Amino acid sequence: MLNLSMANRVLVAPPGTPEPIMTALRDAFDQAVADPDYQQQLADANIPSSPMNWGDLEELREGAHESMLVYEELLKSLN
Repeated sequence: MLNLSMANRVLVAPPGTPEPIMTALRDAFDQAVADPDYQQQLADANIPSSPMNWGDLEELREGAHESMLVYEELLKSLN
């Protein structure tokens, strides 16, 4: 059974969102996940937390994309 409490969560915005808005969203998210009360709620619920900054997330996304490219031809052949 999938444990949704352990799922990764990502804040996203539509393509073309102006950089000042993206910066404000990233800063607000970073501040929210660093909040001591939030961290305590996670600890009380026994939910591990390892927030990533934008650069780390972009690196993870790029790595995930690269790792899936080995399956590109196989997936195309399924059409």
